[in-house]
Order: sequence, then C-alpha cells, then structure tokens
Amino acid sequence: MSIQRHRLIWGTILSSMLFAMPVVAEELDEDVTESTEESIESMKQPRISVLQSVILEKVTANFRQAGLKEIVAWLAPKDWAVDVQVKNPAQLHAIIDFTAETTRYQAFYDLLTPLKLKAFFYPNMMDKNDQLKPLIVIAEEQK
Repeated sequence: MSIQRHRLIWGTILSSMLFAMPVVAEELDEDVTESTEESIESMKQPRISVLQSVILEKVTANFRQAGLKEIVAWLAPKDWAVDVQVKNPAQLHAIIDFTAETTRYQAFYDLLTPLKLKAFFYPNMMDKNDQLKPLIVIAEEQK
C-alpha cells in the first residue's frame, strides 16, 4: 500500500524573540509495511530539535564592564560561529554589566532587548568546506 505524506522540517519561533531558520517541505511516497509501522510509531514520539536543545540549555554568566561581542561569544554554544551585524557604534561598543543563570534563550533575550537587538539562530549553516558550522547572527530589530 502506498501513501503520500507531507513532512515539514521547521525551526521554532519563541515568543518575543525571533529565531530565523529556513523552512523545508518535502513530499515522500512510501510503502507502508509492517516494518515501517514501527518507524511511524517512533515518529509520533515528541523530539527535541537541535535548535530547541541549544536555546533551552542552562547557561551562567557574570560580566562586569564587558563588551557585547565578549558576552555573546561566552553565551554561544561551543563550535557555533557568531556574526554581530550592528551598524550603531553605541550598541556595538556599549559597556555592559550582565549576570544570568537561565536558559540560553532567556540570556540572549535579556542581554539584547535593552540594546534593541535580536539573535537569529541558524543550526544548519555550512562553512566554505561544506562542513556543518552553526551560526548565531546578532542584528538590529526590524521595524
């Protein structure tokens, strides 16, 4: 028996902070047999995406008189690249006192909101050698 399924692979948008991630939709034609019924059953189980596991991870930070780039680099997950795209020098060179013991999402939100900045997470970015290199972009809020 052949059925057509639609599967969406998508990023999560959390309240108050935009996490941009490309949306990919693909159509699959598959024969459903006894062996695939188990895999279908396992797909129904809740799963935490890579992005969710990264932004929900607990972080601690305590900075006094630090710069934005320094704090963002500390909050970023290991092996993630950070690109700060800020045109306003006052935002970029602000001296910040920042303390957090919370999720990575909340820490970025608390750090960036007063500066009118947002974090955009791209967990599936590739480098020039086609190696996975996740990216966080810090940019100004769009009006």
